Amino acid sequence: MRNIFVISDTHFFHNNILKFIKSDGTLVRGGFSCIEEMNEKIIDNWNNTVSDEDEIYHLGDFTFGSKNRIKEIAPRLKGRKRLILGNHDYQPKEYEKYFEKIFSYRQFGRDMFKRSVVLCHFPLHKSTYDYRTGNEGLNIHGHLHHNLTGEDKHVNVCVEHTGYKPVSIEDILDEKFKNGI
Repeated sequence: MRNIFVISDTHFFHNNILKFIKSDGTLVRGGFSCIEEMNEKIIDNWNNTVSDEDEIYHLGDFTFGSKNRIKEIAPRLKGRKRLILGNHDYQPKEYEKYFEKIFSYRQFGRDMFKRSVVLCHFPLHKSTYDYRTGNEGLNIHGHLHHNLTGEDKHVNVCVEHTGYKPVSIEDILDEKFKNGI
């Protein structure tokens, strides 16, 4: 089986994201002195995790700002890149140059992972994926950054939850369902 990775909300070039504060007063993305440091950390982590042959789904909000910034990052990243559009991905035509496929969401059936998996930017209400998956599915999403939905079948893969690196869907499933959830 091919390796399939996911990552979300990298927000490359989003200077103000380094100033966002959680309700407890800590920084959402602490530990970076500047946006270039954050960008390089994510790029290094991505390329140390993903091979050129692996598929990687970016679940939205790749960059923040000018479409010209996409070309500064995307060619540097390994893998067969797919994009699920997020609320800050305003330039789908520009992304077509660097991503093999672009989706609004992507669903894998049980034949792929023994459980249905729905990838999207926003977390879905469970009724929207349970009816397709027989209550055995999982919604892997982004958008919420450091926040969680509290739903057992949601997995937030924003970089704040993944150590600023892509994660394997197989690893997510192994972790999530090891206790029979």
